[in-house]
Amino acid sequence: MELQDLFADYGKVKDLKIISDHRTGYSKGYAVLQYAHLDEARRAVEVLDDTEFMEQKIRVCFCFKAA
Repeated sequence: MELQDLFADYGKVKDLKIISDHRTGYSKGYAVLQYAHLDEARRAVEVLDDTEFMEQKIRVCFCFKAA
């Protein structure tokens, strides 16, 4: 998967979910991924935010699940 390959350059990706619309099955245009270590996630955000992927500008930011 190209998206996982892109993010794997910055560390071990523990989980990757491409969010899709339940009715249509099409992607909603965003994904959520989890790294094994926080410093890997920080590096990915720093380097990849506001870059291009598959001819589209992407935003990369933190999202935290409430405990």
